[in-house]
Amino acid sequence: MTMQAPYGCRTADYNVWQQPDGRFSPCCVYKGTDYLGSHTDMASFHASPEMQKLRSDLDAGIRRPGCDRCWQIEDLGAWSQRIQSNNSWPSGLPVALRSIEMTTGRVCTLKCRTCSAWCSTAWESEDRARGIIDDSLTNTLAPIDAAVFQDVESIKVTGGEPFLSKDFANTLQSLAASGKSADIGLDIFTNCSAFPGRDFTDSLRQFKHVTLNFSIDGVGQRNDYIRSGSIWSETVDTMREWGRFIAGYQQSQFTVRIAHTISTFNVLYFEEMVMFEKQAMTWQGLHSLCITSWLADGKSLFDTRFLPRSIREQLSNLYICNLKGDYLDPFRRAVAAKLLIDDPAGSQSIPDWLATQHLLDQLRNQHMQSALPELVGMLTGYQR
Repeated sequence: MTMQAPYGCRTADYNVWQQPDGRFSPCCVYKGTDYLGSHTDMASFHASPEMQKLRSDLDAGIRRPGCDRCWQIEDLGAWSQRIQSNNSWPSGLPVALRSIEMTTGRVCTLKCRTCSAWCSTAWESEDRARGIIDDSLTNTLAPIDAAVFQDVESIKVTGGEPFLSKDFANTLQSLAASGKSADIGLDIFTNCSAFPGRDFTDSLRQFKHVTLNFSIDGVGQRNDYIRSGSIWSETVDTMREWGRFIAGYQQSQFTVRIAHTISTFNVLYFEEMVMFEKQAMTWQGLHSLCITSWLADGKSLFDTRFLPRSIREQLSNLYICNLKGDYLDPFRRAVAAKLLIDDPAGSQSIPDWLATQHLLDQLRNQHMQSALPELVGMLTGYQR
């Protein structure tokens, strides 16, 4: 079954992603192996001959290799980012830079198991202990020319941790002072390690809309294991502080979500997250809270696709069973479908994967058996 959708991709028409290493791509799922030239700023990348060729190929229905992820998902009969983009943007708009995805650099205090030194400085000491060194990575937000924001309607912000970046605070303040913030929706991902100061919050109140995505991958001890460096009580306190901020200032333009990355570590425990969501919705200012979830992808440390198909089918069925009522929508069916994509490149055996986790446990003084006993029971002794 193939998901039917018009040719073309409005993400490629309207969006640029600025990666943590300073390079650019049309979106965060585009594969960099499909070369799109070397550019030093968003505007020149968006207007480049390489991007013009990509758009014309997509309009003609040509499956460029950089877009493989969307084709795979659509061939499974699920909603890809391309389809969601084409449904979200109105038709007939001229090509222009209307949407930006940007990272605020790598500065972060957490070492999430679904992450790496590419997005968090906290990983560096452990990576060096394991012989993994990449001195090409940068820590700060690359400068963005003010003219880039002329047609921009939405900005998605990831890190590192955005609320640790002075450069990001300065960008928000500049947009607020210019009045451009009133035309822009912000989509910010935060690890809830601490509530930000007024250098952020005063500016956030000036934007047309703000979606706060609380990155939470487990409840209690599972959260602290998966997102190493996080302390569950502090995560909860920060969420509640955001709720008080929203209620106290009557910030009706704020939306709050739990951004939940489905991975090998937590796919057995999704129902716990649903129960926590229902509890948090009773807190002041957080009544509209909802869960958004997607599948960790691309690195064998956490990618569910390295598992044998029989286990992936079992996990997918468990996940679908947990998606009752409001949770069973096309996007989440797409997540479940992605669990079944075959033959990932560079996959590890289960013993190798467990050995990697054991090494990280030793470096972090953690214990997978204590935090995720059901997962350990499922995997231990299984041979490919």
